[in-house]
Amino acid sequence: MSLHKNPRRAALVINTHSRKAERTFFMVLDKLEAAGVIVTDLFPVRNPDHLSKAVEKAIAQGNQLIIIGGGDGTISAMSGHFVNRDVTLGILPLGTANSFIKSLGIPTGIDAAISVLAQGKEERIDVGSINGTYFANALSYGYTTLVAYNTSTRMKRVLGIAAYALEGFIQALRARPFTIDVTCDGVATRLTTYQAIVANGTFYGPTTLARSATLNSGKLVLLTMQNMHRRTLLHAWITTLFGKSLASQTTLTITGKEIEITPKPAQAITVDGEILHANTLILKIHPEAIKVLVPANFQKKKRAS
Repeated sequence: MSLHKNPRRAALVINTHSRKAERTFFMVLDKLEAAGVIVTDLFPVRNPDHLSKAVEKAIAQGNQLIIIGGGDGTISAMSGHFVNRDVTLGILPLGTANSFIKSLGIPTGIDAAISVLAQGKEERIDVGSINGTYFANALSYGYTTLVAYNTSTRMKRVLGIAAYALEGFIQALRARPFTIDVTCDGVATRLTTYQAIVANGTFYGPTTLARSATLNSGKLVLLTMQNMHRRTLLHAWITTLFGKSLASQTTLTITGKEIEITPKPAQAITVDGEILHANTLILKIHPEAIKVLVPANFQKKKRAS
């Protein structure tokens, strides 16, 4: 029984397949109760394919707050269940990059994140969609996607962030520029680039994107890396790994409410860390589409016109 006067009640859906979740499961339950969050319904999910069913069951059972524990891919994939519904998303960061969590200003440490779940405020934020499927933070074509694909779990375990730097060097030697046909809010252009990122949120891994990329701007932001030598590409990647703003490494930024992209040749794509197989993408922003718990000091950006 909670000793708090006004405890929050929530359902908890945890992807126990994620890196941290399985070993922290019972610890999380104890910490939530101690912080003043009563877990009324519990859904530990080992198979990620069953997460959607668990979230829908939690909503159907009348829970007004659904806490989801997992990484960027889990949170992004589940975001669509909250679109235009009077249900609040709470986030327990259990992934590696936690880009979306950082974009919300939520601390990545378990104790601090639980404090937000107990004491934070509700806020409406934007989400994006790709060919009709919702996503939370960002998608990427090209160089960094290839680095992520090819950096092995063993390398990451042994070398940490240096594993990405090493793989970045290898992929820089192999990298080839590609063409993307872009139509943004009806205006068409053709670009040649090594890298393209479309962002709803502010963070991409450890680094910030353009200032215009926020979760309440009402627009998506396209950033590209053009006219680069391989040495410049590698330098941009390594400095980004250590926190330099990605906006300072890009040569073109485009913002809009609807962006259509077709790469030539077809490129590997990641959406919030998860692989997507598609060629032409139609991307849209959905302003203030979901409610989420954020820190009390979270400030909304003035909405773009």
